[in-house]
Amino acid sequence: MKNFRFSTLALIAILAFLGANLGMAAEADHHGHGAVITASSAPAKPAPAAKEPGKVIGDHKVKGYILHYVLLSRAERDIVMKDMLGMEMAGMIQGNEVTGHFIVFIKDAAGKPVSGEVGFMITGPDKKTVKTLTMGMNNGYGADVIMKQKGAYIVKVKAKVTTAKGAETLTDTITVKN
Repeated sequence: MKNFRFSTLALIAILAFLGANLGMAAEADHHGHGAVITASSAPAKPAPAAKEPGKVIGDHKVKGYILHYVLLSRAERDIVMKDMLGMEMAGMIQGNEVTGHFIVFIKDAAGKPVSGEVGFMITGPDKKTVKTLTMGMNNGYGADVIMKQKGAYIVKVKAKVTTAKGAETLTDTITVKN
């Protein structure tokens, strides 16, 4: 008898769940389902692309590759990396003094992300230089940085990208003004 009651209650719960979902589907806007889109019925403008976090520092072309540079603030870095806590690499800057995260996205001539290894050498306004390795994530290569002083930071980038022929070394320099 207990099994019968349990089965009945379970069946009622499932039917209630399905009924609620079917009700929501019936009330949903079905405009455009099965419609033929013509020039006059198509939206006038595409939806705006989602804004990427961080400040775009610039784009450079090196040996046919596009290097897209972005600097995340500490708050943006914490949001982007919230699921990566505890992931560390030897040679990366660590600690509470980190002010942000510098990222380079490298794409080939066809616009496809490439894989490889990337390192940064950052010279601050005080002329002190720090070398750091990067970690690959979200089709880019990034490292935590300390940019507390006002002024220009010179970032030298060295990337060893994997190609169909083997590997190719890319070098670039970009200035980040703080």
